[in-house]
Order: sequence, then C-alpha cells, then structure tokens
Amino acid sequence: MPIATLSGGLGVALRFAGAKVTDEEVYDDLFADRDKLREQGMMVMVMLQALMIPPARLKEAAEKIRQEEEVAGKAKAGLTTK
Repeated sequence: MPIATLSGGLGVALRFAGAKVTDEEVYDDLFADRDKLREQGMMVMVMLQALMIPPARLKEAAEKIRQEEEVAGKAKAGLTTK
C-alpha cells in the first residue's frame, strides 16, 4: 500500500480524534526517519485496522486475553488443580 494512502488514512483518523494536522504533515512525519519507514508503515496499517474493530468485539477479546493470562499465571505458579 502506498505510504501516501496510509498517511491520508491516518490523517483522517487523527483529525476525527481532534488533532489539527494535515495529510502532508502526517506524510512528512512518516518520512522523518527513513530507516524506520517500513516499520512505521506497518504500525499505521495495524492501527487503522484496529480502529475498525467494533468496541464490543474489542472488549470481548481483551477479556478473553485477561482470562487466559490469569490461567497461565496460576499454572506457572503451580496453583492449578488437577
């Protein structure tokens, strides 16, 4: 996906959240560290995808992860019953 498209999508999301930025400013910022351009592009794509997750689904997923971590923590501490 072209970085200009990503910066435009990120610009829309940031403005929706109240930021006073232009697409050009977002684009310039993405190019500020050319060594990390690929990493930053991936981060923007993941972030934009995360914004599309319905809040109820996100809450369910977070609760499931919390429960799994709790079980794993108990197992690691030897607190599980067999």
